[in-house]
Amino acid sequence: CVEKRQPMPPCCGNPTYHRAFPEYHVFRLHPLDEHENWLRVMRNMNDDKQVHAADAVRLHKDGTLVHVAMTLTPIVNEAQELIGVNAMMRSIEDKIRARITELTLKRQSKYFEAIVNSSDDAIISNDLHGIVQSWNLSAERLFGYTAKEMIGQSIMAIVGHDKEIEEKRLLDQLIAGTPVTQLNTVRRRKNGTDIHVSISMSTLTDDTDAVVGVSTIARDISDRIVAEQTIWQHANFDILTHLPNQRLLTNRAHQVLPECTRRQEKAAVVYIDIDRLKDINDELGHACGDALLVEVAARMSRAIRMQDTIAHLGETNLWCLSTVSLTPIPSIRW
Repeated sequence: CVEKRQPMPPCCGNPTYHRAFPEYHVFRLHPLDEHENWLRVMRNMNDDKQVHAADAVRLHKDGTLVHVAMTLTPIVNEAQELIGVNAMMRSIEDKIRARITELTLKRQSKYFEAIVNSSDDAIISNDLHGIVQSWNLSAERLFGYTAKEMIGQSIMAIVGHDKEIEEKRLLDQLIAGTPVTQLNTVRRRKNGTDIHVSISMSTLTDDTDAVVGVSTIARDISDRIVAEQTIWQHANFDILTHLPNQRLLTNRAHQVLPECTRRQEKAAVVYIDIDRLKDINDELGHACGDALLVEVAARMSRAIRMQDTIAHLGETNLWCLSTVSLTPIPSIRW
């Protein structure tokens, strides 16, 4: 594109100049917001007579915008006066689209990274060989390893050798197309202690939908496990003696009786009442009575067999559930 080769008129600095010469003025190719930039470039070229190169936006005949790489070469006369400009332009639409895509992906990647790092859950990814590819901040807090320590290392550092079979089974399940959702399991911290976690796992695929890795979301459920164990303990054991209560004794009786029938054995229930416990409470106080009850419960627990059950059902009442076999039950020694 070569502009009209004539000395630059004084009115060239006026944005309305192109209206007077619409048939040949280069402003026909310029969006309105580019007019001032073009005039500035012209003034600079009039001063320095240098080649200018830049990316710009121009108007297509149909009114759409076109991104171009532009090289402007001054045309001067013998007196070194600027009489025109030679503009060489080529479309860079593909380059712009690629750049926009790149920026979009970077922006999305930063958003995703921010979301992952702000999550309270540990988010980890590893390849099919178990090599860690990503490790967020919550994973650092949960397991004690930094991202620098874990990326490039085996995921088995937090799985533990006793869970290797489970990890392989989960990987086979994922590859077969079945996701892992909220599985309660145990993982290992850097300091060697175990931690209860709920994990959800899904596969990572490439552009061909081939499975290339695994994404794992792990949530600390230690508090929940402790709460559940506490509730179960209170529901099944006496708070004072820590012996099974009536509920647990009944459940074990329902298990023992059918087993005795199958083995042609008998079950025995022994009722034990602690004499004068009320007198001890009245004379020495309930603290002494409770201490006596705890000591009796401990001694009874040591005296019975592993398969027997000693339970505390009332203030002074202890019950023992035992199966009767050819082996005599050991006598209780105080």
